[in-house]
Amino acid sequence: MKLHLSGQSANLQNSKQWPQYLAVLTAGISGVALGSHFAWTSPALPIILSDDFPVNITSGEASYIAMIGPMGDFLGAPLAAWFADKIGRKNGILSIALPTLVAWIILAFANSTLVFCIGRFISGIGEGIFFIVYPMYVGEVTESKIRGQGGNPQRSKQWPQYLAVLTGSISSIALGLHYSWTSPALPILLSDDFPVNITSDEASYIAMIGPIGDFFGAPLAAWFADIIGRKNGILLIALPTFVAWMILAFAKSTLEFCIGRFISGIGDGMLFIVYPMYVGEVTEPKIRETKDQL
Repeated sequence: MKLHLSGQSANLQNSKQWPQYLAVLTAGISGVALGSHFAWTSPALPIILSDDFPVNITSGEASYIAMIGPMGDFLGAPLAAWFADKIGRKNGILSIALPTLVAWIILAFANSTLVFCIGRFISGIGEGIFFIVYPMYVGEVTESKIRGQGGNPQRSKQWPQYLAVLTGSISSIALGLHYSWTSPALPILLSDDFPVNITSDEASYIAMIGPIGDFFGAPLAAWFADIIGRKNGILLIALPTFVAWMILAFAKSTLEFCIGRFISGIGDGMLFIVYPMYVGEVTEPKIRETKDQL
């Protein structure tokens, strides 16, 4: 009996970690696909507002098209919290492909402002689903040795864990403002009354450069999360967020706008890496309801 238990313990300790990293990385591809929806406004809005576009769309309507996407998150998030227990976390991530595909098809054949808004709203639903299901999935498929172990799982209270997760998600609200900043800002930047002369191409670069910063923020977060901890990592996101807003507030050229947007993207990339780790550390399996297998 002792030999049998000892063998089980050894197998648990020597379990392979690379499939867990691969599972998390593969699931994160959904974030890349949804990020394309976020960045869609950067090349699309200048085309939509041009005189050559077959549909007559005003600057105000274009801002609605850009703004409606993040609003879909508010519907997708509670929807994901419900069906994640019904079909499982992994199937929940796979289901994100449905609203993503539908949204792209609608946007490809849209011929009115309303149809554009519907497509953007559906893409927002997929984003809301991802932000809820992905941290759950990470918490299920990774060992405590990888994501960390927090608290005493037998005696700890549950409400502080819910509070910690909710408080940590406030960072996503602040960073979401950077994503949606282009919707009210681009029409102003392109107007004749704006003191800085910015062309439609330059405005598209300003919008597009934000998500590019994610590719720098993500590996940076993966490195310092083990140095300063997950909670401090989330708190650190306030630094690039604040710096980005200050630069955008006083920007006087296209380059300065791009720098501000790029720094905000670094904060976005940091959040997408650190927040799932933090959720996996501060919540018990009872709360995450670990019942699906890789």
